[in-house]
Amino acid sequence: MSRLFTILSFIIFFLLIALFAGGYYLVSFANRPHDSGVEMVEMDLEKGMSLESLSKELENKKLVSSARLFSVWVKIFSNFRGFQAGHYAFQQFVSPLEIERSLKTGKIFSVPTIELVIPEGFTLNQIISRCVALGIGSEAEFYRLAHEPEFLISQGISVSSIEGYLYPATYSFYSIPTETQVYIEMVNAFWKKLPEKYEILVASRGITLHQALTIASLVEAETSKDIERPMVSEVIWNRLERNIPLGIDASVIYGISDFNGNLTRRDLDNKDNPYNLRIHIGLPPTPITTPHKESLMAVINPTSMGYLFYVLDPDKSGEHTFSRTVEEHNRAVRKLVGRGT
Repeated sequence: MSRLFTILSFIIFFLLIALFAGGYYLVSFANRPHDSGVEMVEMDLEKGMSLESLSKELENKKLVSSARLFSVWVKIFSNFRGFQAGHYAFQQFVSPLEIERSLKTGKIFSVPTIELVIPEGFTLNQIISRCVALGIGSEAEFYRLAHEPEFLISQGISVSSIEGYLYPATYSFYSIPTETQVYIEMVNAFWKKLPEKYEILVASRGITLHQALTIASLVEAETSKDIERPMVSEVIWNRLERNIPLGIDASVIYGISDFNGNLTRRDLDNKDNPYNLRIHIGLPPTPITTPHKESLMAVINPTSMGYLFYVLDPDKSGEHTFSRTVEEHNRAVRKLVGRGT
């Protein structure tokens, strides 16, 4: 009798372990985002559709890794009867749990009222102009909020401007948003898209997040070529370490409130412009663009070739010639202006 009890105890014990492991695996599956491979996936949950058919549709759309696992998880941890029929849209990275919540709340997809497209490299001025052109808010309120201390602090920004903290992306709004809603959406996207442990990585290089964003914005303004971003970053780092003015004209232009497209000698000699990196040593007061992720990474991963200069290469569209010495740089400049080889 005692032997039979022992055997039964072992069987029950192993069954409990199996049940626990299975439950843990299902919970892990439900919380793990799956990559569908495309930016947005649309699908329909039709009236009368079975859980098995829905699960297979989700698998076919690459929204879940396994139709069977999704079906089993719903049966154990959810209630398929609570799912609401409709047309749904899911982003590229979505977990089964997020799908289940959307289907239960009936958060169906509808065409956005406004789509706000913000490219990499846009300045705050350009972002505000685009918003106002779409009928969103007022220019004055956008500028006020962009420098409002209480609002900035509420968004985790400890400096005096929102410049550099607005993530470049496409934003969909289903009603006309307020200025506050636009900024909150863009700043939330910035924090979500910031590379993992980025603040720790920049701190290890002896700079703050704000300084890193400022450098990244300069990199973004100077090149659109991913291969060049770490090289531009190196030039900036090397010049900062040697107390050499960065000489980045995009920053000079940023500091001219009524810039008309013509950068003059007077502009370049203007000491009152804090963004004039022809004169002032160090970084500008704020970022000057919305930096791309590659520019952010270039800040902490510059090349180490000894570069101090760069100038456009006339033989390569949009690319630059990087130099270590004044002599090398002058030759590259002469080549650009056609005065020698």
